[in-house]
Amino acid sequence: MTVMAYVPDTPPPTRWEFRMDRDALEAPRILLYHDITLGGRVSPREAARRLRSHLEHLAMAGYRFASVDDLLRGHLGPHDAVVTFDDASRSFADIALPMLGALGAPVAVFALSGLAGRADAAAVSMSWRELRECSARGVHVGCHAATHVPLDEVPAERMRAEITSATRRFEEEGLNPTTFAYPFGRYDDAVKAAVRDAGYSAAFTVMRGGADVFEIRRRLLSGGEGPLQLGFELSDRFFETRDAVRRFVPRRFLLQERPIARGRWGAGGFGLSPDPAEGATDVGEGR
Repeated sequence: MTVMAYVPDTPPPTRWEFRMDRDALEAPRILLYHDITLGGRVSPREAARRLRSHLEHLAMAGYRFASVDDLLRGHLGPHDAVVTFDDASRSFADIALPMLGALGAPVAVFALSGLAGRADAAAVSMSWRELRECSARGVHVGCHAATHVPLDEVPAERMRAEITSATRRFEEEGLNPTTFAYPFGRYDDAVKAAVRDAGYSAAFTVMRGGADVFEIRRRLLSGGEGPLQLGFELSDRFFETRDAVRRFVPRRFLLQERPIARGRWGAGGFGLSPDPAEGATDVGEGR
């Protein structure tokens, strides 16, 4: 299989060039994965097969793999795909990263400062040393807050602390993240302002995005989608229809990732979970 690499051939523009909603047909496909073993319910061998199938489908469909840095320069189009992973799970380190590296495909990972390096989380999360090694190898390492709470629901002081304490810890560990991924994809104007004030240049969500680089929308995948469902996920019409449905369905009934609780890694795919405000833990949960 040949994977096409994206090489910019024009000077980077000085501003964000496309609107995530109005010009959706011109937007690159930004993909989001979590733990592709679904909390251990899928064997590493099967998880690897599924991810390889996704990457092969993208390549055969004519998509070119591009980096977050390419994305932020603003000159990617609808045939470019940006691969991202949240939570820095062991399945990313052990399965996804070697596979993507062998293909020469760029990737970004967003880590929780409160989980990385914890002795009681070593079986499910990457260590700071591994994150530093990833960064040295060209992986885009971003911040996913300190713990995994919905930042638009917690008190303002807690929200700002989640962002600033995580940023400080990353810097202490020799990492200087420039991008942020909102836990659960949840944000409001105050959260966006706090992320911007913390020095980040862009932020990612899974909610309905806009033209703002602090509202970059990603397409949530579990890794288990077959070719037909993956095609739907890559379709703008399907994407927008699902948005319309979600506006009329209570959030607690939406399909979400299961929470990380009691030291167990949550299911990295679609599954019903309780309201984040009702089941938050110190370890983090959900997206």
